[in-house]
Amino acid sequence: MFGATTLTTAAGLLMAATTIASPAPMGVEERQSSNCAPVHLLVARGTTEPPGDGAIGSLAQQIIQANPGATQEAIDYPASSYPTYIGDVSTGIKAVTDQFNSYTNSCPNSTVVLLGYSQGAQIVLDSLCGSGSPQLGGTGKPTITKEKGANSAQTPTSTIAAVVAYGDPGHVTGESWNEGTATSNGIFPRPKGACDAWADVIHSYCNTGDPFCARGNNMMVHLSYTQTFNNQASQWANKQIKAHQG
Repeated sequence: MFGATTLTTAAGLLMAATTIASPAPMGVEERQSSNCAPVHLLVARGTTEPPGDGAIGSLAQQIIQANPGATQEAIDYPASSYPTYIGDVSTGIKAVTDQFNSYTNSCPNSTVVLLGYSQGAQIVLDSLCGSGSPQLGGTGKPTITKEKGANSAQTPTSTIAAVVAYGDPGHVTGESWNEGTATSNGIFPRPKGACDAWADVIHSYCNTGDPFCARGNNMMVHLSYTQTFNNQASQWANKQIKAHQG
């Protein structure tokens, strides 16, 4: 649990955050399909980015280009900064859960990929892992489980093939799915082992100096993940998709 000093410091960092540069918005027909896609991406933008996919949409496009017929949709949540950040995390977790359930209930045989940047990474991973603290906007427990993400009643295998997180404020050091150079926890760390059930499908990228995932003081580190890791992350996600589809 965080004390007042930690939350105040985090709030100051969030107020100081600059908007992540975003690619041009995609057309509706490229985001959604009335038919079930072989691969479907749920994309959660970062704090203060305008509605849509945000900067991590560039990673989504690399994955889509390698998977013909793939579709994507943006998570519909406010993504605001202080003083509404904590409430927006709660709203975002619900949005991730609702949109995931809506799609997989209609298309249980599709392969799903989840992408999140900054606050978007937090809501995606809090949905799967829980936050450990409702005071930080989470439920304290996962809202998406492998049982809820089953391909069918007969095949209790998750529909989720890959989860990519950039600059997650819930980052915890020493986890098997961590990528990058960070050696410090994020400003809102989850309990260690909270994501163990999903360890084989998560890659969480965090570099030293990031103010949010590593308690650093270099905002440019936080804003540079798409340039630094998109090729690596897309190659890993595509391998995961291929393995999931057999």
